Amino acid sequence: MTATSKATQYQFQYQYKALHKPNQLIYGQGQTAVITGWTVKSTLTKHLQPQEYAVIGQLYSPTRGINLLIRNLLYNPHVHYLVVLNATKEDMNAGAGICLLDFFRNGFKEGICDTGKLCWVIDSKIPGYIDIDVKASALEKLRQSIKWKEAKSITEAVNQVKSFARIEPVEPWGPASPFDMPTVMPTVLPGQRYGHRIEGKTIAETWVKIIHLIKTTGTIRPTAYDGQWQELIDLMAIVTSESENFDFPEPNYLPIDPCFLQEYISQIRDDAPKREGVKYTYGQRLRSHFGCDQIKLCIDKLVADIDSARVVMSLWDVSNDANDSPPCLNHIWVRIVDNELSLTATFRSNDMFSAWPANAMGLRDFATT
Repeated sequence: MTATSKATQYQFQYQYKALHKPNQLIYGQGQTAVITGWTVKSTLTKHLQPQEYAVIGQLYSPTRGINLLIRNLLYNPHVHYLVVLNATKEDMNAGAGICLLDFFRNGFKEGICDTGKLCWVIDSKIPGYIDIDVKASALEKLRQSIKWKEAKSITEAVNQVKSFARIEPVEPWGPASPFDMPTVMPTVLPGQRYGHRIEGKTIAETWVKIIHLIKTTGTIRPTAYDGQWQELIDLMAIVTSESENFDFPEPNYLPIDPCFLQEYISQIRDDAPKREGVKYTYGQRLRSHFGCDQIKLCIDKLVADIDSARVVMSLWDVSNDANDSPPCLNHIWVRIVDNELSLTATFRSNDMFSAWPANAMGLRDFATT
């Protein structure tokens, strides 16, 4: 059999099949999995042919996303190569790509996840977990069987994928291993469906109240992301006394720490140049996207009329945001009430478990600065 016919056979025989989040991935016929982090996955397909990659997908969260990614890789042993793109500030803040690479670099150990359950903890400074029902022997086999590379730019990632694609196809490193995830049916208590008000002195205190209400009375419905979520529809969260330096609890049970927050704040407050593969930042939408600096305009408006009810900033672009990834933060309204600055932010959707504390603290900093 010639190398060409052998390559054709493998490309025809091996198709990536995702057990988890199948509709969130781009499929090819190669043997390289490409993880784009926060870079839009379709950006790389412009520079690649389907036969050069097995699958392309994004990875946002190390605590939740890596577990599903590892399960999918175990079910697709024809994947021999992995390219992880860490190209954006968001990637550095979230740390998902770093944690994934640490799984292959350093391994894992038995421990406790952030919800208090027994799990495999990735040996990384970034918290990352894999379900304990996935056999340790399978994880070790995966670590030893996949050759990985990190890329710091789209160009570097594309070149590395093409380099792997030039290697003659090889047989799978083992059988497909499906590790079924247990189905958990939450108990939903009776409660109102629309309109919820939660108030706390600090963001940390308010967050705990939000999570408790979501898990007890939240509505469960399908999502566009191959699953279901539990939500509070029309939630108003009020924080009354957060300090300027932020009140991190001790021990810190929030999904963020002060170092992460300082990096994240700049994404809300500062402008950023447009880059290939990067959707937007909140700061970009506020500072330059619409051809003006909305933050400066709002400050000027309040200086001219301290009682104005027209100090409004918008992040929703009706001409461009009918896509897969529009901004979650849509609208900010600022006013002065009894010599006190009041800021109201409207989110079309918000990940309350992971993103809300960072968003709330970022907006708090935004208001005080």
